Amino acid sequence: MMGKDIEKGEIARAPLELRGAMTGARVLVVDDDRPTLTMLEITMSRLGHLCETADDPEEALARFEGKPDQFDLVLTDYEMPNMNGNELTRRIRDIRPDIAVYVCSGLPDEKRASEAVRLGARGFLSKPIEHWRLISMLDRALATDLDA
Repeated sequence: MMGKDIEKGEIARAPLELRGAMTGARVLVVDDDRPTLTMLEITMSRLGHLCETADDPEEALARFEGKPDQFDLVLTDYEMPNMNGNELTRRIRDIRPDIAVYVCSGLPDEKRASEAVRLGARGFLSKPIEHWRLISMLDRALATDLDA
């Protein structure tokens, strides 16, 4: 059965029906690891989304403050210098409470995840982020925003 059951493999090779129903989101991705940023930017683009990246949370916050209505979703790493992803989530949600923010980490634990959600994140993803989880997260976030 075709559906959202794609587990592994490249998004570019996935049939269009597995790439996610929602496209055209404006996503701010924040991660201090450049290869991760590049991979997420390529993946978001292949999924039909516009992606802006920042490798520093303070730079990301400044960009968001300058144009908070230009983003539909924020995906941030947890562990970064100067400011962690939970603090960035809190500060972004202080500016725009309706924005969907997701936190991800290569060292996930229940405490970090529950703190992220308490501060307003819609979810917490473990790294490496599997493509099907990214697609599912994007579709849920965008569908929720359309229903609001």
